[in-house]
Amino acid sequence: MCRKDQRIRYLAGHIANHIAASIAGEKSATLMNLSNSRNGLFDLWNEFSKDIFHTGNIGYYELKRGDTNIIVLFFCRHKIDELLRREDIRQFLSFLGYNIRSPENTLESLKSKYNIYPFPHEIGVFLGIPLKDVKAFMGLSSLPYIFTGMWGVYGDSESSLRVMRRYRKAEDEVRCLLSRGEDPIDVINGG
Repeated sequence: MCRKDQRIRYLAGHIANHIAASIAGEKSATLMNLSNSRNGLFDLWNEFSKDIFHTGNIGYYELKRGDTNIIVLFFCRHKIDELLRREDIRQFLSFLGYNIRSPENTLESLKSKYNIYPFPHEIGVFLGIPLKDVKAFMGLSSLPYIFTGMWGVYGDSESSLRVMRRYRKAEDEVRCLLSRGEDPIDVINGG
């Protein structure tokens, strides 16, 4: 394998491990910071991102770019479309000033907010966190805080725990493929 292929597969493997639940189609999106302080991932992203992401089920949206890092939202195409068609999510995002005419408009609104605020808390709905937990965390509902798992859980914990279990199982399945030596580019693109 040539040096270029090794570098592409290194980047793809790193991304695939991080976004495993989205690759498996369980989680709508995963946020990732690709930085040069982590083995030159930012430079590798700039050079090879187009070589990794084809017409598969995983898309990406660059939210914020710095000199040595980039924040990327990786998303499962059908899950993000499904999420953004939900009326409760549309009302919530509209209430927060998002342009919800299309998924592209909504992601562009998220990018704008991400570049204004250090971390817009509503990003949680894009990341597959239940709306009840996102709203309560933001102080938009009075559900009581229960505990913190993969995120802060409010109110009925069982529904949130079911989601967390699905995400963990999906992550394990994808990581198993990678540990068996599957090509990470094929894993990302569903091949």
